[in-house]
Amino acid sequence: MGEQTTLPTKAKNPATNGKPTANGFKSYQLPKKDVFGPVTRWVAYRLAIIYIISACAGTYLWFFSPSTTLRAFGVGLVFPGAGYFALGGWGILGFVLNTLFIPVSIFGWFWAGIVQLPVGTYLGSAAIAAYRARKRESDTLLRASYPVALAAALIVAVLWTKNNQEYAVAQETLRAERNKYIDTEVRQAEGIRQATTQEEAPGSRELTEDEIKAMRYLINLTRQPLTSWKGFTHRDQFREGAYRYPLYQIVYALSSLQCSVMPNYHGALSQAQRSAMEKVLQPSVLYYWALEALWGRHSLRWDPIKWENIMLSGWYMLALMMYTSTTRDFRYTKPGSLVFRVTPFHSYSHSIHTIMDALVDNFSTARFCLYACEPNWVYTLCNLYGIEGAVMYDRIFNTNRLASILPRFKSQWFADFTTLDGGIVGVRSSISGLQLPISGACVNASTSVQAAAIFPEYADQLWAITKHEFTTRDEKGKTTAVTVGTGDCVDAGLYNLHPSALPGKSWLWLAAKEKGDKDLADHLSADLRTSAGSMVSDNCGGDYAPNVSTLTNTAFANARFNGVNSFVNTLLHGPPEYTFRGPLLADAPYPEVVVAKAWSDGEGLDLVLYDGVEKGAFELRFERLKKGERYEVGVGGKLVVADADGAASVKVWVEGRTEVLVRLVK
Repeated sequence: MGEQTTLPTKAKNPATNGKPTANGFKSYQLPKKDVFGPVTRWVAYRLAIIYIISACAGTYLWFFSPSTTLRAFGVGLVFPGAGYFALGGWGILGFVLNTLFIPVSIFGWFWAGIVQLPVGTYLGSAAIAAYRARKRESDTLLRASYPVALAAALIVAVLWTKNNQEYAVAQETLRAERNKYIDTEVRQAEGIRQATTQEEAPGSRELTEDEIKAMRYLINLTRQPLTSWKGFTHRDQFREGAYRYPLYQIVYALSSLQCSVMPNYHGALSQAQRSAMEKVLQPSVLYYWALEALWGRHSLRWDPIKWENIMLSGWYMLALMMYTSTTRDFRYTKPGSLVFRVTPFHSYSHSIHTIMDALVDNFSTARFCLYACEPNWVYTLCNLYGIEGAVMYDRIFNTNRLASILPRFKSQWFADFTTLDGGIVGVRSSISGLQLPISGACVNASTSVQAAAIFPEYADQLWAITKHEFTTRDEKGKTTAVTVGTGDCVDAGLYNLHPSALPGKSWLWLAAKEKGDKDLADHLSADLRTSAGSMVSDNCGGDYAPNVSTLTNTAFANARFNGVNSFVNTLLHGPPEYTFRGPLLADAPYPEVVVAKAWSDGEGLDLVLYDGVEKGAFELRFERLKKGERYEVGVGGKLVVADADGAASVKVWVEGRTEVLVRLVK
């Protein structure tokens, strides 16, 4: 493959005005915006109109129908469950319970896409009340039910309007407060990052012993049969407690590590990424989509890629593209190379190219451009992963399929999926416009990392907000404390709270390293070592934190070995082009040999190895050598001759930290 194209890391961003200030710095002021974007308003108005028409129909039935059945049904259209009130006795209790069940039904819809719950609460309660009222002769309570229903509807409307107004005022106040400090914070953070970037020149990093343990933990999780889940926590297949999310995170973490520290090593590191991606393809991971498509869209189209479900297609595409970019292994571009088995009887063949087709189709046709995970629910971060995978596709295959999509994606993101105060709308309903709150140090910090490749200025804003509002620093700028909220204590993989907020702080630590903030990273490292307690050995050279989910442990491991700009550089650039021209350590026995560094300058290869079990002589296989040429392996080491395929194998003694240099003998 030829020279890789790259995307600008500082593309114009509608989150800022983009104009230099008097002192020459770009302004990062948070701009004014509407509370709800144009598409959100449209879907909300549409739903309101549908309700008004329904309520008017119910009003007509209540006033003009001679049938008690239809009148009870009609009043149930004015307010969910109001028809129960007309039944008297237990019916009044039914009205109260139905009203209390409304938020529960919305939660069930949010949790697993069960759209029947809110619809059933509305229409189902009206139908049940109508059926129960069919034999009633007295309509005294029925006459009283309409005023109750109308009053309840008006109360909800007034409270909803008041809440939105108060929300807008609070958000606008916070925006003004943030604009007082955001330019200064961004400039300080950028200075810190630039200084660290200069220190961590390409090829200079080598994993420490603790970082090696974190890497081995992730590799070891994948070294089991595809149907085995030893070491994985699991709560359900619908949300973050599912198997698929730690599998994605394993690939993201190992791929960015490979790109920044050891692009010239494949072996167990690349195999772990492939194993994680291939574990996703089985029914134990995918069966949720058959259920969600059935009850969320009433559809028997269970292809998990073609239609919505960006919580699979988006996350998976990014994993595929990170692996492909870092290794230039194009096996998953072949037709049918990826077979998604949703059930034992329903399989769907895909490749990188057909997944890209699906992303383009969905982004192009979705009213928000961003499209749904669970049917009808649009998650911003899932879409961010998807668009990043698509951006990598365009870079790697030198295409321009996002030419018309990316500008619209950015526009919709800022209009409909950011808040007035510069925060992020975590999830929005595509059919009602309803948004669910999401905030905290973890959310801001992780999004600042994940958004940097697409929205670099917005990522800088989020990181500035995180630093200012969640950390305390002394007069010299040294971090003295990190403040987190309840949301940062949530272990998304177990649906519980961690007493020391290890889940949220892990993401904050990862972000601090990505941003090159050594001071904050060191503070969090010490904090998290205390929070984690005694690490647990996986009995194969890796270790992990006890009493947290696999999802949290994958983020924790990633944070332990992450480097400055590791994630964003993997997405936007991949390994330097010259590394692909140099020798490759294609394989080394694992866990006997552990690689801590593998970097080529285009001619030779610098390796740092450790014995993973015990010291000894181990066979290493090299590829991408010059055919027929002689190479020296090790300082004053053995001479090997590359075969016709540019490959050679040689035994090397590995004991403790072992440097191995591979040099062409001229």
